[in-house]
Amino acid sequence: MTTKRVGTFLILMYALVFFAGKIIDFVPPDYDFVIYFDNPAVNYQKLKEVPLFSFVFGDKGLGVEYIFNSMMDDIEKKSGVSKEVFLDAISHDFLISSKGISLDLNSLTSLDLNYYIDLLKNLGANTIIALHSSSPNEFMKFVSTLLDLSLDEESTGLYMMKDDHVTIFAGSADDYIVMSGSKGGLSSALSNYSKPDGGLTKEASSVLAKNGFIKGYFRGNSLKIDMGVKIKGDINTDHLELLVKVEDGKLVLRVDQFVTGNLEKPKAYLVGSSDMGEIPFMGNYFVGISAKSSAEAVEKVTSWFSGQGGEIKKMSDIVSSVVRGAEGKIYIIGDISAASNVTFAAIFRETKENFKDIEETLKKYGAENKGDQWILDISGEKLYFFSYGGHFVVSNVDKKKYAAYSRRKKLLDDPTFNYLSSFIPYKEDISRAYLDLGDVLRKITGLDVASKMLFFQTYKTGEFLYILEVM
Repeated sequence: MTTKRVGTFLILMYALVFFAGKIIDFVPPDYDFVIYFDNPAVNYQKLKEVPLFSFVFGDKGLGVEYIFNSMMDDIEKKSGVSKEVFLDAISHDFLISSKGISLDLNSLTSLDLNYYIDLLKNLGANTIIALHSSSPNEFMKFVSTLLDLSLDEESTGLYMMKDDHVTIFAGSADDYIVMSGSKGGLSSALSNYSKPDGGLTKEASSVLAKNGFIKGYFRGNSLKIDMGVKIKGDINTDHLELLVKVEDGKLVLRVDQFVTGNLEKPKAYLVGSSDMGEIPFMGNYFVGISAKSSAEAVEKVTSWFSGQGGEIKKMSDIVSSVVRGAEGKIYIIGDISAASNVTFAAIFRETKENFKDIEETLKKYGAENKGDQWILDISGEKLYFFSYGGHFVVSNVDKKKYAAYSRRKKLLDDPTFNYLSSFIPYKEDISRAYLDLGDVLRKITGLDVASKMLFFQTYKTGEFLYILEVM
């Protein structure tokens, strides 16, 4: 081949690569969010190396992979199409994008297979799902059987799946399949693919270019998150970025929430968590929240008495009196299990001026002063109030037993807590939580799994940051 021909060939190849349609080109510019799944096949194998997901997917745990494969085998028989057609499509990059709706992060991260089937079956009019598929006819036949919908091919490369209540439109372009809840949504996606107009994907280009398993960009409040402490005030969400990685035997979920408005107010909630490791290891649930977030503190403590009926008002008043004078971080530790009796403690750094108010409130509700602690009867169970190690403690174990817990083991003695904490580069935060998931699952299901979780919420000017690490 001559030099001239080599040059021409290289230019042609560059043009083909540069102008070839990309899956993100299906996203219309005016859509509100896009969620991109990058290299699912490889990342799924990594995910199975994370202890929690090894338990969820494995035969010795919940067996979700077996359930999924059984479902695929059943659809293969019913449709007459090899399940590999569908599995190949979801093993390559795919995305979901929409406008006019809000996604709930808790539901999105659900491991319920039926949730995802319902999500696919109930696509909104302005929602699209785009996948790779070199066999569109077979793929559509498999999916229509999976969703229990009839399939019609309206014209070459255009399909309609429906029953009496659901209609889903689909179209193919190059090696892609796009599905939408309306003809307009499908047309908009196919039109944008043929002549891409950046819009949303241009805004999202930074997060989409990152290395990760799941990458998402959400305008405004199109992603609902219930993570950490809610900061009230004149603050509005401009957009959120989601990044999920699987690395070093752990899953890391990160959400960056960019806000406008009163950008100084959240800074008052920032408190160091350097003393979190000093709290006693007396359960499987450890939460630290800023004392400024008094409403959340009262709610989290009184939630341990949710089954006590009329006692909730009493507990709310008592805890409110304690929280009013609290400084820095409030720590709540407990033992989540299927048992009715669980240990818990709320630990406060209390101002001296507030102790008189606390005592008055305890007297009001009939607590007894036993010298080194106050004891209150709550529906036949004892609740103890005392000072220990420079903190004020509310617990359902007495001071002597609490001291024994503290001497025996502290949170910093747990290697996994120290390991996961080492990946958090911020000294101050609004809330931080550590959960021994393995112990919770063992007590609830009886199955053995070694899994831990660390959650972290902080703020820097104009941006809330949430990080969830799972092993």
